[in-house]
Amino acid sequence: MPNNAALLLAFTLLQGCQSQASSHASLTAPAMNRPAASTQLLDVTLFKSLTLIAQQEAQLPDGAIDSPDRPIGFASIFLTLENPSDRIQTLELLKVEVIAMDNGSIQLSSDETQIIKLMPLENAVLDVQLNNLEGYGTEGEVKAIATYRIHETVHSIESTAVEVR
Repeated sequence: MPNNAALLLAFTLLQGCQSQASSHASLTAPAMNRPAASTQLLDVTLFKSLTLIAQQEAQLPDGAIDSPDRPIGFASIFLTLENPSDRIQTLELLKVEVIAMDNGSIQLSSDETQIIKLMPLENAVLDVQLNNLEGYGTEGEVKAIATYRIHETVHSIESTAVEVR
């Protein structure tokens, strides 16, 4: 029985051949006048999952000195990425937000754009750490939403809702 790596490689090569064949078959005369790069864009799913760990430290940890600049609300967001194609894929991570499920308010956010380049067949986990001085303003669950752009199209992915620990 073939191993998983060999199956993944065979699947990826087959997928690449199918996408090349379908892109060549659908070309029209005006499209052939465009630069070659625009006809080679792949519509692949790069985000496999988004995981959120939300925590709040309302009480001062033992031995810590109280400070008005001490973060209270924390979020660790793990973005699992996969490039199943045989080409380098570039995406822009536009923003990451943690939103309260009960009222939709933004609890934590990062609007810092990051350019992420995935090599062919690369798997990666990107972690984003967010914090604030106020903590979470909700007693219910929160979820993370990552907004990103691939080839001029904006997408978003959500985590499952979690309780703040």
